[in-house]
Amino acid sequence: MPFTQNNSFEILRAFRRSHGMPSIATKGLGPYYLTGKTLFASQSGREVFVKKISTGSPSIPRRGPVLMVSGVACNGNLFRLKTDDGELLSFAHNRSFANLLAAQGFPVYLWHYPSSELVYNRYVSRYCPESAFFGRRYSVSPALNFDQLVNLYLPMVVNMVARDAGTERLSYLGFSMGGMLAYAYLARFGDERIRNLVTIGSPVTISPSMTRLITNLNRVSKLLGAEEKTVPGAISEHLNLFASLAAFLPGDILRTRLFDFLYNPGNVNNNALRAFFSRVIEPIPSGLENSFDQFIREGFVSLAGDVDYYAGLKGLGKRPDCLFIAGAKDKVALVGSVRRAQQALTPREEHNLVIVKESGHNDLVIGNNSEVEVWERSLDWLIANNR
Repeated sequence: MPFTQNNSFEILRAFRRSHGMPSIATKGLGPYYLTGKTLFASQSGREVFVKKISTGSPSIPRRGPVLMVSGVACNGNLFRLKTDDGELLSFAHNRSFANLLAAQGFPVYLWHYPSSELVYNRYVSRYCPESAFFGRRYSVSPALNFDQLVNLYLPMVVNMVARDAGTERLSYLGFSMGGMLAYAYLARFGDERIRNLVTIGSPVTISPSMTRLITNLNRVSKLLGAEEKTVPGAISEHLNLFASLAAFLPGDILRTRLFDFLYNPGNVNNNALRAFFSRVIEPIPSGLENSFDQFIREGFVSLAGDVDYYAGLKGLGKRPDCLFIAGAKDKVALVGSVRRAQQALTPREEHNLVIVKESGHNDLVIGNNSEVEVWERSLDWLIANNR
């Protein structure tokens, strides 16, 4: 049967097998000759930083570029984390999401948001003289918000990727807020260079139960001796506290129901969680928190209320091919909200929404089942749509 988006994912997997592509669970198939490259662009005092990962192997077919965009409070290294041992940043394997795609011939571009203080201060300011922040302490502007990322930063990133890859045909893979940015960007600009879109746990509405996250963070913070706060700004403060202590906290604390808003505790291991909290978590600027507060109160609209992203998505002209992945146990991006995104972007499609049975939110990308249920599915789909 020829491949179409309406075929089941069993056909996608058969497609990969028929083309001699090994499962990522198969080890010892390297070397993949993966290398990294740092890319910077600046405009009107704004800088964007993207990490490119690609293969130099002559035996691996070359495919189109994939821009990978992470969730709120995360840097792009989310996609470089191994789920079994928490190893981060290595190019010596194909066992992270980014490395997997790169090892199959996709040049991967990881966008580190301008809120990525950890990455800037540990890496950019020390080792990247091409950055305006080389040799300087970096602090994110508290005013940074969702609309600025959509209107000012993401266009710079897309232009950079297209220029570096030498093509006008891009694939975009976004997790959580990363997918929401794609929805809003397409609604605002209708950029036809984005031919393929994969969103993972990316809603178009935010549940009011987000306040439960603050409550649970407060509980753990009190145990750690921190002051309890109930305002939205506490999210960033407490996440940063846990990030600094993650390496010393007993693993069982990170796997309790106190954190089940962030992930399904039964679907992640301690090594991955420690790496996530200590090396991936980034501060959430107050402007960005205000944006999400707006989404809860008013829907998927801009801070000023003058741009309805959801309506723009429904009215989009030429649309990319889309794959939507949701976690059945996700309490941030509820399945119904991801389905609304699917219906807005692809109203005639019925089989391009995958619901992963045991996944919560962050464990869609770093969970025990992520390699097979999310990474492989995304890889299969991208290969089949690499035209």
